[in-house]
Order: sequence, then structure tokens, then C-alpha cells
Amino acid sequence: MGSDGLFDNVFDHEIVQTIVKHKDVAETGMNSWLTWGILMMMWVSLIWNLFLFLAKSLANLASSHALDSNFDSPYSLEARSRVRKYYNWFSFA
Repeated sequence: MGSDGLFDNVFDHEIVQTIVKHKDVAETGMNSWLTWGILMMMWVSLIWNLFLFLAKSLANLASSHALDSNFDSPYSLEARSRVRKYYNWFSFA
């Protein structure tokens, strides 16, 4: 299996949905850490872990789309539209 990348396999709206879906995880984590005695390193660690969690979620989504032979990815839709434009141009020339 080769990786085409995140943006080739996942639509923009799916990225937004994934982030929104896990928004409650971020809010729960932030609320539990936000006390007056918080250290900056804890905050940085929390943010870092949140970004890692979101990155892994998006990578898993891209991977599952890449393995699904029935999924029309953003890349495949764009490639198909360009082929149609190319052949339509020749059919009228």
C-alpha cells in the first residue's frame, strides 16, 4: 500500500468533521487542566497531545479511504474531471 496523503484521500469537510467530533475531548482535557496552579509545560503537553490525537485520527481516516476501492477520493474526482475535459476538448476540435 502506498500513501497518497491526507488531502488526496480526505475531503475538507471530513477534516472539519473529525476535528469537531473530537472537540469534546479537547474541551474536557482543557477544563481538567485549567487551574490556577497550572504549569506552562502541562499546557504545552496537553496541546501537543491534542494535535497528535487529531493527526492520528485524520491519518486513520485517510488510510481507511485509501484502502476502500469504492471511495471516490478528492484526487480521483479531480482526475476524472480532467480526463473528461480533455476528451471533450478533442471531441469538439
